[in-house]
Amino acid sequence: MNFNSLSLKDWYRTPLGLCLIVSAAVATLYLVFAHTVHVLGVLPYLILLLCPALHLLMHGGHSQHEGHQGKEQGAVSQSSKESPGCH
Repeated sequence: MNFNSLSLKDWYRTPLGLCLIVSAAVATLYLVFAHTVHVLGVLPYLILLLCPALHLLMHGGHSQHEGHQGKEQGAVSQSSKESPGCH
């Protein structure tokens, strides 16, 4: 496998990536099984932190809000073209 040809999205195929994934899985299992009470105590806060994270991920960042103005202006211009015939 040529590591130079791998893109950033294929980081998990490298030996370091596999090591990180396995380490994260082992740490997660340890926390869940050995410290269940602590994990359940933090769960409500994780749900609250999930809301802003999903907001940012679902909107794709706030830079795309500029595109909505162009659509609204297009809708206004179409409605203004149709309006004179209705009056």
